Amino acid sequence: MPTPTSTDAAQPAVEFTDVTLAFDDGAGVFDVSFAIPKQSITVMTGPSGCGKSTVLRLILGLHEPDTGDVRVLGQYPADFTLKDRGHIAYVPQEFALYPRLTVLENIRFASSVYGLGPFRRKDRITKALEMVQLNDVRHRKADDLSGGMRRRLQLAAALIHDGGLLIADEPTAGVDPILRVRIWEHLQQLRDDGHTIIVTTQYINEAEYGDRVFVMRAGYLLTAGSPEEIRKEALGGELINIVLEDPSQTTQATAVLESLEGVHQAYPLPEKPAMVRIRVGDNAPSLVEITEACQAEGIETQQVQPYVMPFENVFQHIVREEEEVHA
Repeated sequence: MPTPTSTDAAQPAVEFTDVTLAFDDGAGVFDVSFAIPKQSITVMTGPSGCGKSTVLRLILGLHEPDTGDVRVLGQYPADFTLKDRGHIAYVPQEFALYPRLTVLENIRFASSVYGLGPFRRKDRITKALEMVQLNDVRHRKADDLSGGMRRRLQLAAALIHDGGLLIADEPTAGVDPILRVRIWEHLQQLRDDGHTIIVTTQYINEAEYGDRVFVMRAGYLLTAGSPEEIRKEALGGELINIVLEDPSQTTQATAVLESLEGVHQAYPLPEKPAMVRIRVGDNAPSLVEITEACQAEGIETQQVQPYVMPFENVFQHIVREEEEVHA
């Protein structure tokens, strides 16, 4: 892949400006704006029907917006040439390879479409099939594969591509958890090698693998940022768990902790009688200061440590806030 110039590198890989595309049934995407930097992984997440796949189809030029602008690699998708499309690999949700061809024949066909020469093709095919654990069934027809295997075959067909932009619509759907981790590790390696990757997923916690996360619902982009930024925005700060030696002191500890500068909220957790959780801002007290403040009031702690809330729970916070705003 050619080395980008400094100007090329500064230009977003994908840019949406006030994009709306409405379908007759009321679905679509509405007033969506974002910029995706090159050499990054962007994870789009949200419930089924929230507009994730529609955004991908707009990027690919399969749809045109009713209003607003879409630019991909500096171009309008409607103006893509064959050479432009050669820089983009796509993994659709639906199986789009040849059921009567074997796994190996499908991969060879995909590599030829991408213009890979015989020597590069052989090495890439082997690595791609090993990554998705299909090497042992490479002579089996695609029609005889399970649904999960077909998903893996489609992903392998895209991974042999050496273009700059990889777009994958729910590539880990129907894949077992161990292989899911391997797929994400491979995607991160591709990013490190200079690719730009856009992935949709219904597995909310997979957002953690992205450099940037887009949270969508009902066609709207609710929020965008790094996983850490979104978590902090949704929760109104960062969380710290304090485990007490004596569960009977939780009420006292809650009052002590809430009085500390930089602590926005302190509350006991009913399901964990010896634990108090605090929400802190930018001027948060250190873990040592929290421990010393408790000790000064005769409250001994077993543990004081930051708590990283699973992204699935963060997503629920975001949706709940959005519903309250529009209630």
